Amino acid sequence: KKQLDDSGGHAQKLDDELEAYQSQIKIVENSNERLFEQLQTERKILDEDTTAKLDEMSKLKENLSEQLGTKIAALEVDLLASKQDCDAKATEVENLQGELEMTQRSLADATINRDELSSSIYLMQKNIFDIT
Repeated sequence: KKQLDDSGGHAQKLDDELEAYQSQIKIVENSNERLFEQLQTERKILDEDTTAKLDEMSKLKENLSEQLGTKIAALEVDLLASKQDCDAKATEVENLQGELEMTQRSLADATINRDELSSSIYLMQKNIFDIT
């Protein structure tokens, strides 16, 4: 009977230990469930934040692209205007060079005419002097 009582006491002790372990397992499982739910919530928040940041970056990129496109277009207009201005100035320089060449020819012709007139006047004066 003592052996039976010892066995019964030992079995009760094992049952109590098993119940304590099961209770600890249940506590750990509940804790794991809470942690998993918390992680799921944090992941959802991170996903939403990441999506919001990506949307913001996309809008910023689009805005910068538009600004860059506008600046490039303005620079192209300025460049075209500068080229047209340079072309106009080059044409003006060519015209001025043409006028200068014509003026130089006229000056050369006038110098020749002056020299011829001077010679003619000299000859007339000489003839008049010879006559007198």
